[in-house]
Amino acid sequence: FYLEELKELLEVCNCYDRFYDFEKKVLEPIIKDLNLYSEYQVSFEKIKKSDTPSSKILGVSFSFYNKRIEELKTQVNKLLHLLKGKVENFDLIYNYIFEHLKRYGYDYVYDNIMYVLKKDFNKKELKNFDNFLIKALNENLGYLMLKEEENNAVLIEKIVKSPYELH
Repeated sequence: FYLEELKELLEVCNCYDRFYDFEKKVLEPIIKDLNLYSEYQVSFEKIKKSDTPSSKILGVSFSFYNKRIEELKTQVNKLLHLLKGKVENFDLIYNYIFEHLKRYGYDYVYDNIMYVLKKDFNKKELKNFDNFLIKALNENLGYLMLKEEENNAVLIEKIVKSPYELH
């Protein structure tokens, strides 16, 4: 951003004549809050007219780094370890798992992977593991498995009149 453009965007056009004041009272608090409360690590660099220390500052360049990326990569590797030896197109499955982790979270992806792993791939309709895994992730087939397990539970109700009878 050019300096004037940034000041206009932050609605502090006529407030800070010196960049030092603008930096200490506006930029640094904003960046501190973003780093603390968002999933991004933000930094900025001053763009100067020349390389000398007293050179006029023309603008500011911002850099953003997503803090969750490393955590997501670790989770993808953990989930891919469950699929060891079954996946044919590793890059495709890695990207699908990564995107679904970002969107839906670890439990969603884990449930769908477990659903796919429990299926018998000797049947005609389940020949391609990769395609079935993609279908499970897109359609949340793992949720259906969890519902089936809930419906298979046995519940016995009986009313007893005393703790002795219960024993």
